[in-house]
Amino acid sequence: IAGEIHSSDGDVTLRQVTTEKELKIATDEGDVNLHGLSLQNGLSVYADEGDVNISGTAASGYDLATDEGDLTVHGRDVSGDDASHYLKDTKSKNVIKVSADEGDITIK
Repeated sequence: IAGEIHSSDGDVTLRQVTTEKELKIATDEGDVNLHGLSLQNGLSVYADEGDVNISGTAASGYDLATDEGDLTVHGRDVSGDDASHYLKDTKSKNVIKVSADEGDITIK
C-alpha cells in the first residue's frame, strides 16, 4: 500500500500493512489505529479531532506533536503542560510523524 488515506468522519484502522513509500493518513474526526506496519520510508499522520495509536511498527525516528492531548512513547509519558512535542532522530529515513490537534498520541 502507498499513497494517502483521508477520512472526514470515521476511524482509520490498518493492520499488517507493508509499504515501500511514505504513507500519509489524515482524519478530520476519528481515531487512527495502526498495528504491525512494515515501513521503509516513514509515515505521516494528521488527526484533527481523534486519538492516534501505533503499535508493533518499527521506526528509526519520531516527530510527534499534540496541541491538546497526552503523548506516550513506549510506555513513557512525554506530555508537556500544554502542547507536547517529541523528537527523536528526525533526519533518519524511516520517521513516524504524527500531529494531533485534539487527541492523544500513543506509540507502543
